[in-house]
Amino acid sequence: MTLQSQLPRTGIRLDARPARRRGGIMILAGTLMIGTAGAGAAWWWTTRVPDTGPIPVIAFDATVNDGAAGVTPAAPAKSTAAPVPAPAATAAAAATASAPDARIASVEPARAEVQPASTGAAGVNGSAFPAGNAAAGAAADPMATAAAGAPAGISLAEACTLVTREPLRARAELTRLIGSGTLSGDSLAKACAAINAVNDTLLWSSTVTPGDLLCTPYTVKKGDTLSQVAKRNDVQADWRVLMRINGMRNERDLRVGKTIKLPVTAFHAEVSKRDYRIYLFAGEGPNRVMVGAYDVGLGEFDSTPTGVFMVRPRSKLINPEWRNPRTGEFFQPDDPKNPIGERWIGLVGVEQANSGIKGYGIHGTVDPASIGQQHSMGCVRILPPGLDITYELLTEPNSTILIRQ
Repeated sequence: MTLQSQLPRTGIRLDARPARRRGGIMILAGTLMIGTAGAGAAWWWTTRVPDTGPIPVIAFDATVNDGAAGVTPAAPAKSTAAPVPAPAATAAAAATASAPDARIASVEPARAEVQPASTGAAGVNGSAFPAGNAAAGAAADPMATAAAGAPAGISLAEACTLVTREPLRARAELTRLIGSGTLSGDSLAKACAAINAVNDTLLWSSTVTPGDLLCTPYTVKKGDTLSQVAKRNDVQADWRVLMRINGMRNERDLRVGKTIKLPVTAFHAEVSKRDYRIYLFAGEGPNRVMVGAYDVGLGEFDSTPTGVFMVRPRSKLINPEWRNPRTGEFFQPDDPKNPIGERWIGLVGVEQANSGIKGYGIHGTVDPASIGQQHSMGCVRILPPGLDITYELLTEPNSTILIRQ
């Protein structure tokens, strides 16, 4: 029996004449012999004769950093291949730019201020850094992140003239200037005053400035409360910030049909021990902008620890009680002599170097003269209104706090 797969593909029928079949068989045999001889010659040539031709080379863009600081790979010689991007090199360069500050060091908390008794348990939901947080991508000079790779901008004097005329540009330029590390003394103080002034218009008013991507309007619905509005619209800040932004005296000022302004980003902070200031930012990475700069007091004998921190879970308190760990003296909430003041934000280290540091926080003070000085037991002190604004903007698990020298 002949299977269908055995039928000749030339279309010759099985009942063709024998002579015709013999001719076809001879032609087929000759073809096979010629093919075999050709294949043998090709094998001998490829195995006995070396290949002296050029090896194709993929051309890389000579301007792409290979990940090593200051190293630029040389362009390959004489390649006809079309240049293609170097994804590995690009990724390495990005990783270098986002590496944690190598200068961050831990400080042994010999004199840590004890956290208020009502503060909740420690822990940061597992990983050291939540997805997309700013501190995990901090550059070698954290304050210069916003200006990294950006062309030189305008002067401080020019930026200050834009505060009322072009507030969005003014905020971006002031963020760059303060982050450049080139300002100090009176110039830095002037820049910080200007950044606070421009944010009085952009952030701390009920008007949404056209082109400002940090805020969005919202129309109040029946049954809304400020806390519900914040939760349902993913406001990554304390709901009380909505009262501040929209000029409300209390929650009862919320009216159905009224349009209010909501922030639509997370907020972060950096404390500069050198400057005795806390800088507040909206967003992260090269597009972040500064929304506040306030003077602070720090720990005596340089005891304020450094590194990346987050808000300790359930540790934000209003009018906290406090016991002095040195003397044992206890202070009730609302006591005008309470050294902690009216706000407490507990901190927890999220780096290996500072993960065991406990008891520190950001809080108020009843000693205004200590601002700009090293008088605390290691905590960061702020006076109102900076204290209240910092309390409302920094939240767990959205915010990171970088304390640096």
